[in-house]
Amino acid sequence: KYPRAFISLGGDQGVLLTKRLFLKGKFIYRMKKWVEKKYMVRFLL
Repeated sequence: KYPRAFISLGGDQGVLLTKRLFLKGKFIYRMKKWVEKKYMVRFLL
C-alpha cells in the first residue's frame, strides 16, 4: 500500500507522512482539473 521507503522511515510516522503527501497530491490534482474545466486552460504539470 505504502512505499517501503516511507515505512522504513519510522513506522507509523512514515505512514502518516505518506498519507498526508498522498492526500495533498490528490487535492492539488483535483484543483488543477477544476481550474482546467473552468478556464479551459491546459497545465503542463
